[in-house]
Amino acid sequence: MAGDASNVIPQTATLRLSTRTSKPETRQLVLGKIKSITAAQAQAFGVSYEIREGSPGAVLVNDPAQTEECAAIAKELLGEDQVVIPGPTFMGSEDFAFYAQHKPGTYCFIGNGDTPMVHHPMYDFDDRNLPIGAAHWVAITQH
Repeated sequence: MAGDASNVIPQTATLRLSTRTSKPETRQLVLGKIKSITAAQAQAFGVSYEIREGSPGAVLVNDPAQTEECAAIAKELLGEDQVVIPGPTFMGSEDFAFYAQHKPGTYCFIGNGDTPMVHHPMYDFDDRNLPIGAAHWVAITQH
């Protein structure tokens, strides 16, 4: 974001980034590179810069034992052919990651067919997933 007109060189510019990594140590590496590249570019063009880091997101890491247990329950409930393990990985941002840092847990998906992911404007939730999800939660609770 810089200036109000395309033909005027602004005095300031703001660049906002969102970094997502699959490991905490990779996050530190990426943040270090962002800082060193920013410093080098500022020096090369004779400008000043300021980096403000927001609260870092947590990397979501599933507990292997919890994941296996929940997958076994799903296989028993839905059938072996209906459970994909390991499931897909994504670079999404998920608050559950903060909980998983304190208590063992697992984050899983209930398939939604061939549709864009949540938060995409074309996402279309398949209501037929509601009884499947509810049944899985009941089975986990009963287990």
